[in-house]
Amino acid sequence: MISVTRVHAQERLRRCLESVVALELVISCSEPGDRTQPWIEALLWSVANEDTTLLESQRFTGGADLRVWLKAIVVEHGRGNIRVRWTDKIKANFALSYLIAACLDVPASHFL
Repeated sequence: MISVTRVHAQERLRRCLESVVALELVISCSEPGDRTQPWIEALLWSVANEDTTLLESQRFTGGADLRVWLKAIVVEHGRGNIRVRWTDKIKANFALSYLIAACLDVPASHFL
């Protein structure tokens, strides 16, 4: 089992190093309603070439789960390859903006 995991990790690393991909992270969040729970949606897009591709889409019920996912994305793709689309709604949510910035090592000036 250990060798299979090591081989898998080495293969992922090799693929990452061979093709550095520019990625864009798009975050949106809902407002709590009478019958709905608030959620956070994260979309990770490949924007390295003319073919923009959705790589991953996740929906979270809170910041803790988003933080875990963001850290995994950073490990897989590297901080320098991910840019954030800072919408006005996300900028207005200081806690969410700070969480995203902290996970991606982005200066606060990007969202203030």
